[in-house]
Amino acid sequence: MRRLPAGRLALAMLALAACEPPAGADGGLVVDLATLPELSLVEAVRLGGPEAPEEQLFATPPVAAIGADGTLHLLDRPEGEVRSFDRDGVFLGRFGGQGDGPGEFRFASAIGRIGDSLWVRNASPPNLELFDGEGGYLGRRTIENPTIGPTGMPVGPERLLRGGVVLQRVPGPPGGAPARVPLLLVGRDATDTVADVVEPAGFHLPGVGGLAVAVDPPSPLYAVTADGAALVLAAWSDSVPGEVVVTRREALGGAATHDTLRFDPVPLEPADADSIVAAALVQVEAVAERVRAQVGPDAITLPDDLEGAVADALGLGATLAPVRALLAGADGTLWLERPLAPGRSGWVVLDPDGRPEARVTLPLGHTLLAVDDARVWTLTRDDLDVVYVVGFAPQPDP
Repeated sequence: MRRLPAGRLALAMLALAACEPPAGADGGLVVDLATLPELSLVEAVRLGGPEAPEEQLFATPPVAAIGADGTLHLLDRPEGEVRSFDRDGVFLGRFGGQGDGPGEFRFASAIGRIGDSLWVRNASPPNLELFDGEGGYLGRRTIENPTIGPTGMPVGPERLLRGGVVLQRVPGPPGGAPARVPLLLVGRDATDTVADVVEPAGFHLPGVGGLAVAVDPPSPLYAVTADGAALVLAAWSDSVPGEVVVTRREALGGAATHDTLRFDPVPLEPADADSIVAAALVQVEAVAERVRAQVGPDAITLPDDLEGAVADALGLGATLAPVRALLAGADGTLWLERPLAPGRSGWVVLDPDGRPEARVTLPLGHTLLAVDDARVWTLTRDDLDVVYVVGFAPQPDP
């Protein structure tokens, strides 16, 4: 697979190097989004669409990893195969597929890179299938004596780090309310708990269950660097609005570094809070109606003060969480999604040393998929729900 030329993001960051956020009283960086240079996104390639070739068509949004040479690898989860494209959208080939043989998947759910190699998470049996940068099969990583989850099933690996260390998240009780569960780094001879995360994330109403309501994510969020050298955690607390602690922890037993970022808190206005509660009420009532129609009128009983119960379950605070998503770029950057208002957000780019260097606003309707030094890859859909993968060339504003 050919090596592609160095990209434009590195050049853009050189042009932005003069931006240096001030330090807070205790050493934390105070991030003024208004003073961070803005990166413009110029569309360079678009995959998908009614007239696109078969290899560009995805029934559901794919997940992605960027290879060491800039190749975009897209995992089509329903089909259980990986399709590879260069930075200009040229199709390079595919690998994997449904099955139980070497390099095949049952319920493939994630893909990532470590060094020059790729891994794909397979849910059944739980393991990581390993490939070289061109899709050649290298082997399989499993966990000996795995942790047993609350359903009695072994918990499989979630991500791969250097030295064969895997990241493992223990699931919470099935159908239960969100609870803190351990996030583990598992080596061949040792296991280390690195954080407690909320599982399952989201809104949960007793007697109804979990619902997909747009609420803030729970702290912490986590990602693995593209080289597999470190686990990155972004954590915050309601007691210190706007403050985010970014921790980079080397693989099992390694050192950890901490950077504190301070953003202006974004208030949750009463009208926005009322809109979130109203949306949740609609979902709760729809679930109750469906269950009663299928099981019987007494199958589900809602609280007398349903609106109050929903508001309590949502746990909305006075301000929005300072971070909504976390993505590790293939070029060593770290991307933090920052709320601007309910339903509206932008991204702050941290350089490999953890210092804020730019901000990016994605086009309306786009979600971030993967990033390297030449492309910002996003997902979007059209009015007919057709999935597109779009590659943008980042450029500094003049």
